[in-house]
Amino acid sequence: MDWIESTYPEESEVVMTLVEKLRKEGEERELLKGMEKGLELGTRQSKIEVARKLVKMDMKLEQIVYITGLPYEEVKKIAKKIE
Repeated sequence: MDWIESTYPEESEVVMTLVEKLRKEGEERELLKGMEKGLELGTRQSKIEVARKLVKMDMKLEQIVYITGLPYEEVKKIAKKIE
């Protein structure tokens, strides 16, 4: 930052404003990525919980796959853990 002020003393405020704006945009972009990742993880956890409940209700694995959208092998693993 000091380098900017010494190199461009008359425009240092403009340059600093641009730097701050770019930094803020980068932080916002990272925050959005984190929120999206959190939503994906939450959705996945919900699907797994629904699959567990359906297994406990003795529903067929193919039906659980259809309802949850989870891969067959994953539903099969969930079922094995419960049995």
